[in-house]
Amino acid sequence: MKKYLVTISKQAQKDIEKIPKYLGLKLMRWQDTVELMGLPYAQTIRGYMDNTKAKDFFKELYGHVSFGEMLSSIRYSEGHSQKNFAKLLDISQQDLCDIEKGRKSVSVERAVRFAKLLKDSPEVFAKYVLQDQLIRAGLNCKIKLSA
Repeated sequence: MKKYLVTISKQAQKDIEKIPKYLGLKLMRWQDTVELMGLPYAQTIRGYMDNTKAKDFFKELYGHVSFGEMLSSIRYSEGHSQKNFAKLLDISQQDLCDIEKGRKSVSVERAVRFAKLLKDSPEVFAKYVLQDQLIRAGLNCKIKLSA
């Protein structure tokens, strides 16, 4: 399978650093979904030839992204309040707050249910939850999804 890696110029990196974090996290989630589907990442962004991989750039910019941060980025990008988003996920607002802040962990099954309710990728949601579990266990491993 041929993969095209997105490359980012120094100017694009500076521009991306200015965007709100929730939009950057949305781009990271999109890259995970595209990778899972076995599709090429994207065409190389026009004029960006410094061979910096987009995923590596985002990881360097944001560090580890927890399931709660990813869920929060979805909520922000879709313009939901915590109260409305919690209702959509069929959980209490306090549970949502605790998940977003990392005070409460989520099972893979619950993450998959959230993904289905949000019409998002269950596999990507599961990846974030599993990665969180590995980090909490003190394991320096990375989860890689494949279809």
